Amino acid sequence: IPMTRVKAENAFAASDYFSTVFELIASSSGVNMEDLTGTELEAAETELFRKAIAASIAMGLWLGDTSGSYKSGYTAFDGILKLITERSADDLNEKVTNLSTQLEQKSVVELFDQIIEAASPRMRGLYGEGQTALFVSSGIYRLYEKWLDENHSAAAYTDIQTGRQTLMYHGFPLVEVNLEPSISSSTFSKEFIIFTDRRNIVLAVNTADTPGSEVRMWYNPDEMENRQRAVFSIGVELLDDALTSVYIDEQ
Repeated sequence: IPMTRVKAENAFAASDYFSTVFELIASSSGVNMEDLTGTELEAAETELFRKAIAASIAMGLWLGDTSGSYKSGYTAFDGILKLITERSADDLNEKVTNLSTQLEQKSVVELFDQIIEAASPRMRGLYGEGQTALFVSSGIYRLYEKWLDENHSAAAYTDIQTGRQTLMYHGFPLVEVNLEPSISSSTFSKEFIIFTDRRNIVLAVNTADTPGSEVRMWYNPDEMENRQRAVFSIGVELLDDALTSVYIDEQ
């Protein structure tokens, strides 16, 4: 897995500190706002920083593009959509199909059937391990929900009333990959269906063995800011193209 050294930074101005860090502390039970220890403040800052890094990594996992060709805004490392788009003419060959054209001719469930039927024998051999899933864009997820709602059965009526916790198709879970609003400003395909084993999509993060790795928090008196910085290595890889079937829009 190719690794890239990245840096994450954050800063809280004095005017924002109480509405961010202190708000997180106040929402915790058993906290005395008149006796805040340094440990509680540090834990609150660390939690906010951790969430910000996690959200950025989650977007980069799918929208990362070091070349800038797709204008995703996440340029530290290449993500899954970049890897799939680059390999569409080579390793994945005919597995990448124009999604918008297909949707004009067929229903979303017909596309699910097609993409499952196109799976390689090696892929089918992994079904029993329970890790195979359909990774879909939010638009495809909504289309499938609409298709389910239009099937006027007692189960569909109940689902319309109470909602659905998870969506499945023939035993395969649908994983909604919500990349809004970032994907709207990129040139990546806005809609996609990726059928693969969960273990085939790998995100590697190394915070210990990379030269120059650090996690620091300090106060800058000149700017009156509490600052945070993390330096670490990260990489994304689609390990085996033979275990992947894809429908995306042509660019």
